[in-house]
Amino acid sequence: MIAVSNNIKPIDARLNRCHPLSRGLKGYWDFNHPGKASDLSGNGIDLTLRTTENNYTTSVVGPAYHATGGIATSYDSIFTHDEMTFLLGFSYQVDGTFKTLIESRGVGPTPVSFRVSSSISTLQFIQREASGGNRSVTGENFALDTYYLMVIRFEQYPGIIDMWRDGEVIANGSASIFAPQYSTDTIIGLGASRYIDISVMAIWDRSLTDSEVVEVSADPFSIVRQPLPWYAYPPVPAIPEATGYWLDAADMFTPGAACNDIYSPGPASSQLYTPGSEIGEISHG
Repeated sequence: MIAVSNNIKPIDARLNRCHPLSRGLKGYWDFNHPGKASDLSGNGIDLTLRTTENNYTTSVVGPAYHATGGIATSYDSIFTHDEMTFLLGFSYQVDGTFKTLIESRGVGPTPVSFRVSSSISTLQFIQREASGGNRSVTGENFALDTYYLMVIRFEQYPGIIDMWRDGEVIANGSASIFAPQYSTDTIIGLGASRYIDISVMAIWDRSLTDSEVVEVSADPFSIVRQPLPWYAYPPVPAIPEATGYWLDAADMFTPGAACNDIYSPGPASSQLYTPGSEIGEISHG
């Protein structure tokens, strides 16, 4: 189990574009500031949050959006990708089963739902096509009001989907192949007794590798931590000057001798010596 609670997120952050995980990043939101979740990916998908004085809380990693009644975006289809990785740092509370925590809405069947499923400890991510067909992944043994770092990956070809919790895969399976629907807005939290507290959310238009999932689960804020400037690093110690160099198995040149002079240890080719020393001794001149 990865102790994500030790990775307190930076309050004012920007994308580290040198970070390998910035590749394919479509949106990254840290939910630090009331009223707005700025997209730190640089793609401009800022989320306008519905807030009151009770809409912010402190999670184990820092500020979190206490979503009890929705979020509307002006961006169309943040979940519409043939390959996708969805990351969410969250805790939740519900008053029963089949409660939606995040929903992406469209003109047809709900394109994407992240919801409590058959029991309050079971969470399901489901994506639907226009005709109503769906693909989904379901994870069990979640607990209310407990912080989790969850990653869901989907690959259109060969049609696989899986769910990770705190750096460990907990569910996987095959998935139907179809074009994802476009959505018109995204809603987070659907009632005072059915809330989700979100500290970070991110979406990639590619399926992260296993090692990348483990890395981002250990520190989901590494993408928005800036590298230290050069002067913050300690100086590198000078490499000591060598006192001799191997030429081959039988020869050695000793610094300080005349240039191009090569001294051979003679019959005992594994012994090194400086002229004037006893055979078998190593002299530094």
